Amino acid sequence: MSRIKLLVLVVVLIALSMSSFVGTSGATRSPSQEENTAHFVDETEVDAVESAFGAELQLLLGQATDKKAFVINGRTFTRAKLGGKEVVMFLSGGSIYNSALTTQTAFDNFNVRRLIFSGIAGGINPQRNIGDVVIGRQSAEYMELLAARENSDGTFQLPGWFKATGKNFLFLFPQSNWVTRKGGQPDQEQEMRWFPGNPDMIAVAEKVASRVVLKKCGLDRDNKEVCLDKQPKVVTGNLVMGPLYMDNARMRQWVYEVFAADALAMEEVYHACYVNAKPCLMLRSLSDLAGGGPGENEINTFFRIAADNSALLLLEILKELPAEVPPTVVGLVLVGPKEDKGWSEAHYRASQYVEQQIPGVRSVIIEKLNPADQPNVTLDQAVAGMKAEGAKLIITTSDAFQVDTLAVAKKNPDLTFINVSGDDVLKGVAPANLGNVMGRMEYMKMVGGCAAALATKTNDIGYLGPLINDETRRLVSSAYLGARYCWQAYRKGDPTKLKFEVKWIGFWFNIPGVTLDPTEVANSFYNSGADVVMSGIDTTEAIVVAGQRSNKGEKVWAVPYDYKGACDIAPKVCLGVPYFNWGPAYAKIIADFRAGSWKQSWDWNGPNWSDVNNPDTSNVGFTYGPALTADQKAMLEQFVNDLGSGKVNLFIGPLNYQSGKVFLKTGEVATDKQIWYMPELLEGVIGQSSSR
Repeated sequence: MSRIKLLVLVVVLIALSMSSFVGTSGATRSPSQEENTAHFVDETEVDAVESAFGAELQLLLGQATDKKAFVINGRTFTRAKLGGKEVVMFLSGGSIYNSALTTQTAFDNFNVRRLIFSGIAGGINPQRNIGDVVIGRQSAEYMELLAARENSDGTFQLPGWFKATGKNFLFLFPQSNWVTRKGGQPDQEQEMRWFPGNPDMIAVAEKVASRVVLKKCGLDRDNKEVCLDKQPKVVTGNLVMGPLYMDNARMRQWVYEVFAADALAMEEVYHACYVNAKPCLMLRSLSDLAGGGPGENEINTFFRIAADNSALLLLEILKELPAEVPPTVVGLVLVGPKEDKGWSEAHYRASQYVEQQIPGVRSVIIEKLNPADQPNVTLDQAVAGMKAEGAKLIITTSDAFQVDTLAVAKKNPDLTFINVSGDDVLKGVAPANLGNVMGRMEYMKMVGGCAAALATKTNDIGYLGPLINDETRRLVSSAYLGARYCWQAYRKGDPTKLKFEVKWIGFWFNIPGVTLDPTEVANSFYNSGADVVMSGIDTTEAIVVAGQRSNKGEKVWAVPYDYKGACDIAPKVCLGVPYFNWGPAYAKIIADFRAGSWKQSWDWNGPNWSDVNNPDTSNVGFTYGPALTADQKAMLEQFVNDLGSGKVNLFIGPLNYQSGKVFLKTGEVATDKQIWYMPELLEGVIGQSSSR
């Protein structure tokens, strides 16, 4: 027992010391946040064919034509034609580390569009037999472990920060991996227990598997003919990888129980594929039972049959793969026009950002889906049209779509839906194919409110509100809290002398005959004494009106909303813009969806406080307006710094609702749910809390 412990511990220490190898030779982010472009030794777009075992590669090389060898870091990469495709072929090298480094070298030096890997493996699922080939649905690294301290009573002591992902084997406790990803936010690691194979490639492999007949007989290591007891078959299942040659029945059983895997091996590529955002497929042919058989390990007897079968299946899959990687079509449903200089344009620009960041993504956009512009078009109809164009991921960009998105998601379980600003996941009513995302605009509304308080000369701020719901109440309240704080902290004013009023138009933008006219409402604020109007609607009326009145000599200002370039409409009256930057969130969602690793979540994404205007890392931001004086801008920047550092928290008691009911007791800090579900406006705000 002690020898087993010592052996595994040594392997664990080696694994932990090497765990950062994947991606070390890949491109890094430049200060401008653009991906560096590698210089390829051959510019032709190719499929990478990677083999774990020399016998497998030789079989495939024998089928290839037009071969040309490149030697990089001592490893031979052969450019060739195989199965009707332009390919680069190479050996992974044995072990998880060599395979990771070799795969990364291929990505860095060749224009790889996708990768297909074959290799022999040990079977750990009792339902699998030697000779079976496993199409890898996903892979995990089972030797990502913590070696726990052993107590005198034989129990184990885990550090308080540690989170095990399954039961232990002796003193070893499994844990997840933490990785970054090409196209993701720089240096933002995400927890990964499983690295996915590409769903489209898996589908092709399963189609091919239905017609391929695997070999039952062949030669062993001594060139004697041997046959399997059962006809081998192709199955789809889980893979586990680690830097350990497994030939131990007890540990094999532990791995199977924790990971429910079909095959175990020493070479891993899904990790590198995920980091590099490449579509990949792994095939593992069972040459032995990894210590689970009755006698000596079976690899010497059956490795050639296993190698032949994996190479055979790989070649047939390669022939079947489409010449081009099919694009990922993403449907984007906008409530307004895509160039409204507001909410809808922010989403449209994010779709363009994703197309630039992630090659192979194509957007299908439906704009102005609302009762005024398209009264006879339902979301169900819009989704059907997008589905016909190939969209499998559909983003509905308004809480106005929340009810219909829930219904359409239930009706279309083969599609994935993201509803922006909704909370069906939080409420526990969403089907598995529906997620929610929103930006923490509350912070930037605080900044906008602060700017308004710093600029006002009449001590009167108006807020042009859309419809009334939890979202709009919390945004108005956030703007008020920011205004009140800066009025007191920087201008030393009496908060009771600062007027902050909201007027609601009835929807996110003007619908003649249905809503109040936002132009008239904005003018009414200025006519009644307000000299700053903040916008909470999707469109530009507040800053347009302010610009018109300024041109007539009035001293007025505006804080527009949603679109970072809104100051361009009337720069001399613009104090700044709280805006959404949907690019980072959309890039992550779409990258995960392409990789097959998307999981349902309710995401309320905040700013990058070190740079709230970073287009690659901050989900919300604030454009400092040209109308700010130098002193006002300095105070506003200090306020942002204090919010980011936690020095200032405006959602802390005592705070009351308009009705006088306590929202937060003295010293109480609001939870996310308390902020998200705000039934009333805060005390100090003038205006309706309810439409009733």
